Amino acid sequence: MTVAQRQVSDLNDLIYPRGHDALGVREMVFRKRAIGPYAPPEPPIPPTAVIGCIGSCFAQEITRHLAAQGRAVAPVWLSERWNTTFALRHFVESALDGTPFPDGFLGEVKPDTGEFTTGLAAAEAFILTFGLSVCWYENATGRMVLDVAGGHGNAGIIRGLRTHAMRQTTVAENVAQIQATLACIRRHKPNAPIVMTLSPIPLLLAATLTPVLPTNAISKATLRVALHEVWAAAMENVYYWPSYEMVDWTSLHHGPVWGQDGEDLRHLSSGTVGEIMTLFSDYYIAP
Repeated sequence: MTVAQRQVSDLNDLIYPRGHDALGVREMVFRKRAIGPYAPPEPPIPPTAVIGCIGSCFAQEITRHLAAQGRAVAPVWLSERWNTTFALRHFVESALDGTPFPDGFLGEVKPDTGEFTTGLAAAEAFILTFGLSVCWYENATGRMVLDVAGGHGNAGIIRGLRTHAMRQTTVAENVAQIQATLACIRRHKPNAPIVMTLSPIPLLLAATLTPVLPTNAISKATLRVALHEVWAAAMENVYYWPSYEMVDWTSLHHGPVWGQDGEDLRHLSSGTVGEIMTLFSDYYIAP
């Protein structure tokens, strides 16, 4: 699709929001300058469909708000320490195809894979939330691992850095993982709507050569480009929802949106998530 082929009723829709008047019409800014061509022609998710929400803490926020709207939700949780495209693919393939995890990938992590199997089996539509593109690798073998032993605490991370390194993966690697995940879902749920989104929640940890703030920017940018490439391939019934972009603009121009509910500065206010999910329902869930 080219810009000329888009339905552009106002040239201002092509311009980054400017002027203080834009701050009073946030919903219109979202609809025209964030969602725009990502919106499907008709809402693809039936009102009674079970929606599988896969991801980490932002997926949990999505789950809560959909449940509050009375939607049927099957949550499938990944730790925010390892919600990568690689982990999501391996868990989905394990649950749906019965594919074993790669040698050494799980390490000492003992996740509840039954939760994945139950949630994915029930789901009739999917929201895939991707969080980070930095991964742990074992120095001795070069193989990727889900997490280092004790990676939830400082002592475990310090020990892990003696034997492992955290590295930034490439756009192409992430595109391949996303495509494989979609293909797996399609083998079992050929007609299910699939919505991809990028979590706005920052990295918990960056044990990389660059400090955590630049690493977070690189990690999110890598995923965003990968998601764009997958979306641009125009696969049937596969969509992108710009949560990341809406949160980014809101946080720049509408005051604090982080840590307002007593959480730390990495978690969004429930009001911000609610606003985004109300719009999501308008576009994606049939009345």
